[in-house]
Amino acid sequence: KVYSVDNTGPGDPMRETVGIVTLEDVIEEVIGQEIVDETDAYVDNTLEQRAPGVDDRRQAIALFRQRTDKQKAKISSEQLRVVTALLSQMAPFAPDVIEPELLDKLVRRARIHTYRRPVAADVDLDTFVYERGKAYTRFTLVLSGRLEVCSGAEGFVSEAGQFACIGLGALTSADGAAWRPDFSARVIEPTEALHITRRLYQSAVKFSRLARERRARGESLSARSSDDDATSRASAIVAHSSLASVADDSYYDDDDDDDGD
Repeated sequence: KVYSVDNTGPGDPMRETVGIVTLEDVIEEVIGQEIVDETDAYVDNTLEQRAPGVDDRRQAIALFRQRTDKQKAKISSEQLRVVTALLSQMAPFAPDVIEPELLDKLVRRARIHTYRRPVAADVDLDTFVYERGKAYTRFTLVLSGRLEVCSGAEGFVSEAGQFACIGLGALTSADGAAWRPDFSARVIEPTEALHITRRLYQSAVKFSRLARERRARGESLSARSSDDDATSRASAIVAHSSLASVADDSYYDDDDDDDGD
């Protein structure tokens, strides 16, 4: 804390708190520039200069708050734009890996699950989103709520909040190889999470690759003038319907895949 001393008046001097100096303030003075992260509303508090995109961030966060049970069963168009924009900045979901159109379908068909914190000492299977050493085949994006993450041999504890991404290794591990986290993620408040299974992800990657190969050969998935074009169009329809089929299968089979050995 930073104090000032008030010597006015006949009595003893009084110490008044005028502000707080944080480690971030010290680092900013050392490097000579402001540090602005996703939680900052202002670049400069003195000049009241707002951080770029702060209103967009707040709107994105508000989209996932106070949702009804019916709303939680599916993702809205506005929420879809937020989630796909976030995922597309990550290497496994980048446009050169998954086509934007298929990424939209992937997110729409992913499983949304609500985890409720157990009361007292009751045992609840939904308490843990991930358990150390157990095999999983799904990636998790936290839409709302908080998780406590205990990781490493030292048991380092941290928190994962809204828009935290956990379990990318479950999607990118080699075919047939079990992914086992070296951490545990426990629910500490009601949490809504989007789960993408490995089967669904790999299907989107596969069909995105096929679409790029067809474009590279100059083929049109929507052309109608020849038998070959009709075959191409049919392949595209099969790709999209197959993705839906895999999504439906993985939605129900995921719990079995995640049981571990």
